Amino acid sequence: GYASALAWEFFLIVVGFTVIQFYISNRWVYYEEGR
Repeated sequence: GYASALAWEFFLIVVGFTVIQFYISNRWVYYEEGR
């Protein structure tokens, strides 16, 4: 139903945000080590 779709959308947004944060933090660590 509608609630299920809404829950899935929220879940995907949270997962996507977590993945993006993970990549960004990895890049920051890489750049700091490279200096």
